[in-house]
Amino acid sequence: MTGNLNCSAGGLTIDNSNLTINCQGNYINGSLTGFGINNSNYNNLTIKNCNITNFGTGIYLNSSVNNSIINNTIQYNNVIAINITSSSANTEIINNTLCNNTLGITNLSAFNATNNNFCINIFSPSPNTTINETTPLKLNISNPIFSSQTNCSVHIDNIFNTSIFSVNDTSITDIFLNLLDGIYTWYVNCSDIYSNYGNSSNYSITIDRTPVVALTPQSASISVNTTVAITCNATDGTGNLSVNISVHRPSNNLNFTSEVAYGNSINYNLTNITGTYNVVCNVTDSFGNVGTNTTTFVVPLSYVAPPS
Repeated sequence: MTGNLNCSAGGLTIDNSNLTINCQGNYINGSLTGFGINNSNYNNLTIKNCNITNFGTGIYLNSSVNNSIINNTIQYNNVIAINITSSSANTEIINNTLCNNTLGITNLSAFNATNNNFCINIFSPSPNTTINETTPLKLNISNPIFSSQTNCSVHIDNIFNTSIFSVNDTSITDIFLNLLDGIYTWYVNCSDIYSNYGNSSNYSITIDRTPVVALTPQSASISVNTTVAITCNATDGTGNLSVNISVHRPSNNLNFTSEVAYGNSINYNLTNITGTYNVVCNVTDSFGNVGTNTTTFVVPLSYVAPPS
């Protein structure tokens, strides 16, 4: 081929054996229906250097043997990238890129697939954003050749971090847990036992950990009408923290809430209502991460003065 081929339905239909289709990097574009290249009943076909996009099926081989599919990019086909029927056999699939097709390749027993590239799509975290340490990693391998035998690794600052064995549409929540505040580069790569592989793009993330909150005093028994100094502090790399302290009287009735300057105390007077007072401190950093700590004060019945 010496130019692109734009098709309103199907693309190329093979009508003879012993042919080579060399697209020389040109495109065979469809309209999300039909076959990009359709070969039924002919043998010894070579398809190479083609960009096959936007068909129902990129390449279709039916009752066809001894074929080669080499160095093609097959993507955005809404049924299958390469459909090889059970009546076909002995097809080699080498050095191709398969991305964003609904399915990758059918009938694994009919072909030898090696050194093909598949896309890795990262859904979370978004590139070049600020996250906290609990943000999940969510990714999808686009059209893995042997999905059940595909393993992936996460690399942070070019250092191996962890292996992932269940990848498609799975949220993995412990990838960033041990990272300190800072800026990191990271990527994911995957491979199967036949040397088919995929690499994500390199991404940058900024880690801003959730504030670690310390609340004092800790749980204690206190008499009625006692003034308690409540202090809430936090450890966080960003500074610029907003502190809110709330007190809930027995029966969970909110009695008091206050925004407090970081590092300052509030004075709270325990009333003559006996029971447990629940104290909650929320510390919010400049990126919206919220750290929480709680404590309780108990006013026992024994502390209530007898009636006069």
